[in-house]
Amino acid sequence: MSLLEMIQFFEVRRFDDLLGMGGVAAILILSMIQVSKLPMNPWSWLAKHIGRAINGEVIRKVDVIETKVADLKQDIDAERDSRIADMELERAERARTRILRFNDEIVNGTPHTREYFNDVLRDIDTYELYCENHRSYKNSRAVEAVTNIRRVFRRREEKNDFLVGKKAVGE
Repeated sequence: MSLLEMIQFFEVRRFDDLLGMGGVAAILILSMIQVSKLPMNPWSWLAKHIGRAINGEVIRKVDVIETKVADLKQDIDAERDSRIADMELERAERARTRILRFNDEIVNGTPHTREYFNDVLRDIDTYELYCENHRSYKNSRAVEAVTNIRRVFRRREEKNDFLVGKKAVGE
């Protein structure tokens, strides 16, 4: 078939035929480009844009929801951090209270077991670590008590004169 015969064969007489043939030609060209090794993917591009046009409202709502979720996560993280800080402060203050009470008992001559001393020394470690990590926290309220407890502990350890529990009744 010669070129002239091909042109006559595809001669368009009506506008509808032109659109139909143009559409078929466009589909064929786009398909060939899509499967070729060219970096263009016209069908993917077209599907993406049609999808965005159809789902535009849903996409916007999802974006709003994602923003709100991110904001809520930030609020929750801030609240969690605040509660952790409150719990750490409460733990340090309870430790300080036990330290002060224990020191009062020492000053008043109450004897203590080695285990009780060790428990209070652990409270001292907890309290001092909190003070070290929170420089703005006032630490002057238990300094003398801590010094006294450590001094008495060393003295009792040297003499080995900790309170020793009595035998239980009936032993």
